[in-house]
Formats: sequence, C-alpha cells, structure tokens
Amino acid sequence: MKKSIQILTGDNVCRTGEVVRAGDEISPCGITLQVSNLRDEEQQTTTSRQPGQKIATKTILNGDIIILGGFEVGRATADICSGAHVHMHNMEPIRRDDEYRFGHEIPDPLSPLTGTLKGYVRENGGVGFRNFIGITTSVNCGNHTAGRIAAALQKKVEDDLGSYPNIDGVLSFRQATGCGIKTGGMLFKNIQRTLAGYRRHPGFGKVLNVSLGCETFQPKLIQLAGMNEPQQNVDFVTIQQKGGVQKTIDYAVDLLAEQLPDINNVSRVDVPTSHILAGLQCGGSDGNSATTANPAVGVFSDTVVRHGGGACLSETTEAWDVEQDLLRRAKEDVGRKFLERMNWWKRYMEFFDCSPEANPSHGNRVRGITTDAEKSVGAILKGGTTELKAVYEYAEAIGRGFSFMDTPGYDPMACTGLIGGGANVIIFTTGNGSCYGSIPAPTIKIVTTTQIYEHMIDDMDINAGVIMDGTRTIEEVGAQIFDHACRVLSGEKTKSEKQGIGQEEFNIWIPGGIL
Repeated sequence: MKKSIQILTGDNVCRTGEVVRAGDEISPCGITLQVSNLRDEEQQTTTSRQPGQKIATKTILNGDIIILGGFEVGRATADICSGAHVHMHNMEPIRRDDEYRFGHEIPDPLSPLTGTLKGYVRENGGVGFRNFIGITTSVNCGNHTAGRIAAALQKKVEDDLGSYPNIDGVLSFRQATGCGIKTGGMLFKNIQRTLAGYRRHPGFGKVLNVSLGCETFQPKLIQLAGMNEPQQNVDFVTIQQKGGVQKTIDYAVDLLAEQLPDINNVSRVDVPTSHILAGLQCGGSDGNSATTANPAVGVFSDTVVRHGGGACLSETTEAWDVEQDLLRRAKEDVGRKFLERMNWWKRYMEFFDCSPEANPSHGNRVRGITTDAEKSVGAILKGGTTELKAVYEYAEAIGRGFSFMDTPGYDPMACTGLIGGGANVIIFTTGNGSCYGSIPAPTIKIVTTTQIYEHMIDDMDINAGVIMDGTRTIEEVGAQIFDHACRVLSGEKTKSEKQGIGQEEFNIWIPGGIL
C-alpha cells in the first residue's frame, strides 16, 4: 500500500506521498483505491509519477469542481473515475468573479505565550540575531568595489585568528541597477526601502554603502528613508570623491578595520520571543506542500503571533484565486490595500502578456500541481489562521501579528524584500528541494517529503514528510519549526549558513521602467 493523504473529508481528491505506478493501491480515506490513468505534463500516458499527485477519491463528472483542502482548485474537463490520476489531461483552472467581503470571519485573538531567545541588543534599540558586516551599493557601478572591500576585510578578520569570534562575516550585497530610473518611481522606491531596511537591520553590526557618485539613486536617499528612526552603525563612501576604485577600497578597508574591535564587542542576552519577525516563503513547491510543510508553517505562524511576534506572508502572485480566504480575516482598509496590489499585478501581467496560469513551473507540475489556484492554496496556508493585520509594500518595515508583503513569487526578490522589511528569519518550504539561503536573516528550509529530505539531507533543516508518513501531526511539526527557529535565532546555524549560502541571493525587485 503506497502512502497517501486526504486533507479534508469533503475533498474529492487525495495526494500521493511517494512514487506511484499504475495499479498501485492507496488508502487515503478508509477505502482502497487503485491508481490508474497516469499522465505526464504533455498529457501522455506514463507508467509512474513522482509524489504529490492528485488521485480521485470518488467519481468526478465533467464540469465538476475539484476540491482540495476545502478549496476549489480547478474544474474537471472529463469524467474521472475513482482512483484515476487528476492532472493536466482532465482538469483546468477556474476563474472567479466573486464579490469580495471583508472581515466577515475575523478570528478571536489566540491566547498569548511568552518565552526568551538569545540576541544582541543594539544601541538603537533593535535586537539582532546575527552580527555581520554588510557592504551595500547604491548603484551597480559600485558592485566590484564593494566585493573587493568585503573580501579584503574578511581576510583581515580571518588572518587575525580568534580576535573577532562574534563577527559572523563580511559580505557584499550587489544590485543590478540604481541609475537609468525615474526618481520617485516604483523601482526607485523599491531600492530606497530595501537599502534603508538593510541599513537598519539589527543582524548587521556594521553597514558600509558604496556609491559611484553620479548615479540617479544618491546615497543620501537611504538616510532620508529612515530619517525618523534611530541611526544604525552605517558609513558611506563614494568612488568618484575618493579618486577611483583602488583608493576607495584602501580607504574603506582601513576605516572598517579600525572598527572591528567595536563591532566584535557584542554578547547575546535573553530577549523576549516577541522579537521574532518571520518572513514566510516557499520555492520549488510540490503537491504535498499543501498537505505537510505549509500547514505546519501555518501552526508556526500562529505560534509566533501568540508570542507577540510577526509572521509576514509574501508572493502576491501566489495568492491568486484564494484571496478571499485572506480578505475574510482582514478589516476593510487592510483588505482593500491587498486588492489594490492584486489589481496592480493584473495590469502588470496584461502589459507583459502573461497570466497567473503561467505561475506553476515545470517542477511544480512534475510533482502534481496543475493550476495557479492549487499552488495558491498551499502558499497561503503558511499564514496560519489569525487576523490579517497589515499589507505592506515591497521592503516596507513590517510589524507584529500576521501580515502580507507585496512581492513577486520569485524567491530571491521576495526574500530580499522581507529582509529589507526587517524579517530576522526566513521560513522556507520546498517540495522539489530548493537550495535557497539568506543573510543576515537565516533561512530554515522545511521539505515536504521524507524522500527529498533524505536525498538532500545537507540542505534541508526540517522534514515535514513525517506528517505524510503518519509518525507526527501537523501541530507537532509546527511546534518543531518554532523550537528550531528559536535555536537558530539564538545562534545555531542552518544548513544553508553552514554552506555559506546567502550573499548571491540578494536581489531587489525590478518591476520595469529602466530608462
């Protein structure tokens, strides 16, 4: 008998938990089904399929709605027998024109919880959980210089063995633009908020920004973006003012080398768990994202909110066709702000001749996701069950409670925005096995199946496949994620941190308008 799971008793499909072949038996809901009619992404008959496939648990007639996890995720395009594979050959997306309702199911607040972590209390009042030195750039023309400054300073830290045990590293964060853009436009504001957010992020003990000097995005705009906030430990250097690349490198390295003892002079102390600000992300999703990892992250999110912290969902394009689930637990002003961002994306996609149907990737479909709505169901489950308190623009500072940030679904851009907004940990679910990592907010990767966890053991932090295996519940894995996050924030390294992943993943969202 092959592993399978049915999310809710009212669903008319279940999910497979391992590779299935035609003729295999599964028992998702107390009855035995024989798998049949397996098709690939080109709708050709095949003998086996990867985990995450949808299998009909009852007869579904042509035109009937496919129900998964209580959500309508598609429509049958043919009669489907019990036990048959449900995918691109017999299912299509459905578009809805529902009248939106705001706040009609706002849940009561959950009972509060308390706890402590080990963090660094900064002079400006922020609490950090890593102590990096970050070299940012206000324009792509500074990227090479920033990289060489970071490399030279890192060598000084490493050569002076044992002198700076509290400095986690020196890294450069390079960007693709900063010039040839409209002052005050959307791209301009994305850069401004992101760089200002990295400047104030308490995961840095020091930030140095490198500029060329003549770019559209002047470095003073980073300061203006946070002019009403307590100042973080930041310096600025301009290549043209210093007389060129090498002179700038020499100046910056000497400047920062003198500050290394002060940057290292930190120690972890007990801080409340209310300081957790978690960015929620998924990448390389599969059919079981909605049955194992993402619901468990939803439990984690509720737990963070109960502790007085923040959990911020992202990826606006992956809330398509399930936005009503978010609007029903949001007050009208918050809900309308969310719809404003959704409507912006509709116009944006029309301009570039694309649509939400293009969202599921090849890897998504190989592992059982058919429609954008089906992918969205899994994505929003990460947000748990509490009231949607706020909707933020890209890299806008995030607060406590459950919230949503407008970002693309592209992982590096989404996470860069979340970290720019202040997220101090990224909770990242994956089915196919994403190797994403981030700095200074560490990424904890939760994988959907035991098969991929064991296959990519050096990259995956938590195995949510135990839910499919029947050895742990969604609630137990959610509690495991929270406990693990507390240990990571207190200093334990994630799998991606151990491999040094995170510097290259800095990627500011470029929505267009390059002049």
